[in-house]
Amino acid sequence: MRALAIAYYVHGHGRGHASRARSVVRVLERDEHQVSLVVSGEAGDLVGAPTQIERRPLLRPGPLALPRLAARARAEAEWLTRRAVDLVVSDGDQPSILAARARGVPALAIGHDLVFTACRLPAGMSRARVLYQQLNAAVPTRVADARVAVGFLPLAAQRPHTTVARPDDVELPPPTVSEHFVAYFSELDGSAILDLVARTGSAVEWFGGDPRRAPAGVLVRPFERETFVARLASARGVIGSAGSNLLAEAILLGKPILCAHDPRHVEQTLNAELVARMGVGLAAPVRRVDAALVRRFLELARTGAHARIDLAGSLPTVSAAAQAWVGALSAGRAISHRQ
Repeated sequence: MRALAIAYYVHGHGRGHASRARSVVRVLERDEHQVSLVVSGEAGDLVGAPTQIERRPLLRPGPLALPRLAARARAEAEWLTRRAVDLVVSDGDQPSILAARARGVPALAIGHDLVFTACRLPAGMSRARVLYQQLNAAVPTRVADARVAVGFLPLAAQRPHTTVARPDDVELPPPTVSEHFVAYFSELDGSAILDLVARTGSAVEWFGGDPRRAPAGVLVRPFERETFVARLASARGVIGSAGSNLLAEAILLGKPILCAHDPRHVEQTLNAELVARMGVGLAAPVRRVDAALVRRFLELARTGAHARIDLAGSLPTVSAAAQAWVGALSAGRAISHRQ
C-alpha cells in the first residue's frame, strides 16, 4: 500500500461532519497517508488539532450559492494542483468534489445525505423531500468516484461504489436501563416537550440545554461527551432532534427515541420519517409533539416494544469504510464509477 497525499474537506455546519472527520483522519494517518484538512465554519473548532489545516468560508444556501460554489471549485482545483494531491475526501463540501473532477483526482464523498440519494429507502417516504435531497446532493452522488453513506439504519446501497456505514463507536458502554431519559435538541428549542415529559413525573437530563428555559424537574447538563454517552447508555429512552449521530447512538444502545424535527430541515425530517417507519421510535414536528404523543412514547419506553436493530453487526463504521476505499486506491485498484 502506498502512502497518499489526501486533501480532506469538512463542511462546517453542525457537529456531525467534524465528528466523522476526527475518526476517519485518525485511521488514515495511522496508515501513513499525509492528510491535509480543509475546513469551513465551526468545523475548524471541532475537528481537533491536525498537522495541517486550512480554512475556507462556509457556503450557505441563497441566491449567490451557485456562483460562490463555482468560484470555490476553481480555486480548489488550483490548490489541488499546487499540493500534488492524490485523493480528495469530502464530508459535505461540494466544491472540492467538482475541483477533483476538473483535475482528474479521485474523490471519495462521505455524508448522511447520501442515504437518501444512493440507498434503497423504505416505501412511503416523502417523494418531494427525497427529490429535494437528490437535487441538493447531486454532486457527491453523481460526481464523486466512491461514496460512504453514513446512516443509522442498515439500508442497502443502490448505486455502484457506495458503502453504507454507521458512525464510529465512541466507546459506548454496555447499555443498562434506569428511570431517567436523556434529551438533546441541537439547534431546536425542546423546552416545551420536556415540560410535558417532566409533568408525568419522569426524570429528564437535558444536555446542552439553556438553564433559563428548563422546565421544573428537568436537570440541565453541559454537553460533555463522556458524561453524555454514559447517561445515554443507562437511560430508559432518548428525546431529541433528528440528527443522524444521535439517532445512530440511540439505536446502537437499543434505546427508544422520541424524535422532534423542524419541517423546514429536509434531511432531519426524512430522518424522522425513517425513525417512525422502522419502528425504532416515534416522531413528529417539534411544535406538534403533544401530551398524547409523550404518553405514547413513555409507554413504548416502559414496555420496550420498539424495534431493536443490530446496527453494529449490520454496518461497518465510517472510518473502516473510508479506509477500505482509500486502501483500494493506494493499492492501484480503480474506484471510478464514471459510466
